[in-house]
Amino acid sequence: MAETGFGSPSFSPAPTYADWGFGSATPFDLDTLEENIVGRDTGFGSPYAAVQQAVFLTGEFDIIPDDGGVILEINSDWSTAGFLPIGLAGPFEVNYISASTGEQYPAIGLEVANNCYTNYTQTKLYAGVPPLPHGSYSVRIEWFNGTRTVSIDNAFTVALRPRCEQAYGLRRHIPSWLARGAVSARNEPHTAWEQGSNIEALTKSIGDLLQVFYGRPSTCTAEVFTFGDTSLSVESTIGFADSGKLVIENIEFSYTSKTVSTFEGVSTTRQFTEIMSGLEVYYVDTPV
Repeated sequence: MAETGFGSPSFSPAPTYADWGFGSATPFDLDTLEENIVGRDTGFGSPYAAVQQAVFLTGEFDIIPDDGGVILEINSDWSTAGFLPIGLAGPFEVNYISASTGEQYPAIGLEVANNCYTNYTQTKLYAGVPPLPHGSYSVRIEWFNGTRTVSIDNAFTVALRPRCEQAYGLRRHIPSWLARGAVSARNEPHTAWEQGSNIEALTKSIGDLLQVFYGRPSTCTAEVFTFGDTSLSVESTIGFADSGKLVIENIEFSYTSKTVSTFEGVSTTRQFTEIMSGLEVYYVDTPV
């Protein structure tokens, strides 16, 4: 148990429970309940304050596709933020800040604008990510009209979205006059995301869910790959495991690591001359 009482010079290691200190059993005033908070009074001898809590992301959020659609889980002990001790905590105002331009982009919340809330146990704060320009982003979280703030620097990178063969399959059954979108990787120019039709967005969303279910993410080669090369350049590695097996033109490859747009340590036992740019790349977890 962490020593946080009178005379304790540090907050490390952090306590595993919300010890508000002598004279303050709860983080709010039971009589007024105005704004659900009465300042930052955590009681005598308790250095426990929300701004000191560890705040971090969980899940595969290091690289996010540029078409958005991702819900961040921001983990912390949000029960110390000053809201009611039971139920959803919020609203929190969440913004994504570009490292290159400093521009702020509001998160997608549950109600108005970027008003975000926690789960019932106040351990996870949920914030939706809209379509964003490519680059690195920090996350800033504010509450109580900006009087309390916490940030995660260099929280994630936005990169080109992966392909989705399942979405192409759905669109092949929809008449082209309905602005269904591309029906194959070969006829879809894959550049920074731009707003498409509603049908295109719907089929992409359904396709993404099917892709997760089948566990077979896909992308396309971005440069010519010659036999003996160990670095394979692709459009996006989002959704691919950190290491594993790929299939291109019925040839199986192994890779040992990845970046935002390359697979590294690539090798194969098959002989070939070169693989052209623009060919589909699939992930497999078992040999083909």
